[in-house]
Amino acid sequence: MIVLLQISAPAARFYKREMELNDGDGLKLFVRYGGMFDYSYSLGVEKGLPTEDDIIKTVNGIMFFTSPDDLWFTDHILLDFDEEESELVLLRTA
Repeated sequence: MIVLLQISAPAARFYKREMELNDGDGLKLFVRYGGMFDYSYSLGVEKGLPTEDDIIKTVNGIMFFTSPDDLWFTDHILLDFDEEESELVLLRTA
């Protein structure tokens, strides 16, 4: 079964603080293609509200959502915040 990526509470707190989000705000998670010499995929994030087709997961009051078309990238992934390095990290969970 494919599901929206997992989002840790520390990662949600990071976005809430850095993007000045309030409870009920939404963040769209989407697949981005890498830069000029880095031909890989990454996770894009932008403020917005979900549509009826989006898959939604609420963490710490923030609605994280993605299109079903991007689930191929987010399946079995954990979005976490590394306190020591002070950075977001994507971890494979399976």
